Amino acid sequence: MKFRPNKTAAFFLFCLILPLSLLSCRERAWGISREDILSRLESGNTAFLAKVSPEEAAQALRIGAEAPWYLARYARDAGNSALATALLEIGARHSTGPFRILCIRDMAHDRDSPRRLEAADLLAEPSPLFPSFSSDAPGLRAMILAEQGRFEEIPGGLVAFFARAPASPPLMDAGLTVAPGRYPRFDALFAFRRLIDSRAYGPAWEAAQELIDGEYPELFYRTMLSELGRAALYGATDPAAAIERLDLLAGRIDGGNTLPEEFAAESVPYMLSFYRGRIFARRGASHSEDARASFREAITRAESPFDRDVALWYLLDLSGESPDRLMADLAEFASGWDDPSFFSGILDRLIVRLVQNRNFTGLAGLHTTLEPYLDRETRARLAYITAKSGVLSPDEAESAYQTAFSEDHVSLYYRMLASAELDALPPAPVLGTSHPAGNDAEELAAAEGNPDRESALEAVCRGFLRYSRESDVYPFVREYFPDLSVPLAMELAGSLSAAGHHTDALRLMVLAVGAEPGPVTDEQLAGLYPRPWLKEVSSAAEKHGIPEYLLYALIRTESFFNASVVSHAGAVGLTQLMRPTAGDIARKLKVSEYDLTDPATNLEFGAFYLAELVRRLDGNVMAALFSYNAGISRVRSWFRAGSDLDPVLFLESLPFAETRGYGRKVLAASIVYGYLYYQKSPGDIIRELF
Repeated sequence: MKFRPNKTAAFFLFCLILPLSLLSCRERAWGISREDILSRLESGNTAFLAKVSPEEAAQALRIGAEAPWYLARYARDAGNSALATALLEIGARHSTGPFRILCIRDMAHDRDSPRRLEAADLLAEPSPLFPSFSSDAPGLRAMILAEQGRFEEIPGGLVAFFARAPASPPLMDAGLTVAPGRYPRFDALFAFRRLIDSRAYGPAWEAAQELIDGEYPELFYRTMLSELGRAALYGATDPAAAIERLDLLAGRIDGGNTLPEEFAAESVPYMLSFYRGRIFARRGASHSEDARASFREAITRAESPFDRDVALWYLLDLSGESPDRLMADLAEFASGWDDPSFFSGILDRLIVRLVQNRNFTGLAGLHTTLEPYLDRETRARLAYITAKSGVLSPDEAESAYQTAFSEDHVSLYYRMLASAELDALPPAPVLGTSHPAGNDAEELAAAEGNPDRESALEAVCRGFLRYSRESDVYPFVREYFPDLSVPLAMELAGSLSAAGHHTDALRLMVLAVGAEPGPVTDEQLAGLYPRPWLKEVSSAAEKHGIPEYLLYALIRTESFFNASVVSHAGAVGLTQLMRPTAGDIARKLKVSEYDLTDPATNLEFGAFYLAELVRRLDGNVMAALFSYNAGISRVRSWFRAGSDLDPVLFLESLPFAETRGYGRKVLAASIVYGYLYYQKSPGDIIRELF
């Protein structure tokens, strides 16, 4: 007897099988399962994408709504631009949440996409996830029109657009497609901008003079004024004549002529006064008073706090060779600056000069006069140095140490030094509360109280890990998600470290902790001061008699745990060894073949080199660290000049800013590593290193 299912049973079986078949279909793209695709990506095998045609791009959605965006990045990396374009277009139509917006953004920048303008128009719609996209959309749309040769459609006209848009390779490329003579005013302006872009400042100044004589109104765009100023500053053989030319432009305004409304926001009087001052300053000390007068004029004409700070910086820089005059200028102007950290470099040079001259009374006066106007790091530094110098009474010194120890700033160095003076170890040092420099204020403001944004951007970050694009996490976070929570940063950093991306993991932690107010826990400190390659570091440190915490501090400072990094000077690997130095070490260690990007080799060479410097400098560890950075001969000459200074004050007297910063970073990192892993107090570390 044969089994014959009734209609009800058949329908039930159909309903059971259909979802399963759809699920199976959803999980396979181009005949490959989702798990297999992710596994291939993890192993670096992207060859399967070369076999995918643009017409098959929609199958990416079977992997997930996010897949088109991530796979488009792989396709672009592999040179398969047609597939990348097709994937972005699929994602723009069918992906959801942040992935749709990101596909649209990338499509607008994709020169191979025929729908770039449509994408730019979609970006103009405000997005709570990426607020900057809508503000950038008009300029992007104009650039696309220029690249496509649709010059008549550019809002405001071709000439105005090319005069005000920031210089970029796409802008220069688009300009080359404009037929000579089609837009006569364009030809001269673009020729000038091309010369500036190639840094041919001499010919650029020649072209600039013709533009000034031709009375081009487009010269009053801020972009053009900046490039005119640079041409005059670096290209004019007769600075006095260059100043006269800029004065000619200024006279067209000061003579009663009113600028068209489109130039009202271009800061024309400020820009002309500012570059006038730059040219006078470049002429040398005999024209410094003229330069000062021009910068003062620029300060009064500045329409934004940033412009005012820039002009003030140049005025103060003129006084740098005269500490007394600089201190007088600081007393006059400090109350009016907007961003105190902008002037930290000028104050740094003044502090070094005062310490070198043993003018600690002047240092104390500087601290007293400027304290309300200093950035937090400089305030902590001045407080500590002034107390350490001995010019303060015991009560004043203790108060200054308390300032360096307890006030809100990100300098672990001065906090830890002060804790040793006060015999107080902070169980959870406060690293700071301000957002790190460079964050987009608009992005940060939009982030406040927006859980949907946080969860959407978190999904993007997790997607980078799922699709084995770990190197994309930190750049994305830095640009679009700088306010990510510390717990999420710790989780992502753990995944990055597990995948071998130690540097990006550390950068992620630094970004997140710097953006979040409040104390830092030991667990978070461990993320900021990790111990990758523990076995190799321990072996190298023990073999060459270097404290393990010190070797970790050196590695973190030198390379941020990037084993393959090569500096602009040619230093290689975790401990940043120059190749000639490494060759000398190899001979002493009797090693014939070696690879400086191999962590174990680099660590042993670096530990040997530091130990040798300590021995050659009679056991002075800090002197050895300075020598590791600046060279032993140079450090010995510095010690001869500063032998009477306290070791901490000696560091403040070093003429190289890089070496001063290096010493602070290594000592601060040593203290944290000693505290976290080796049961040492700040005082213990300071005594061992100094």
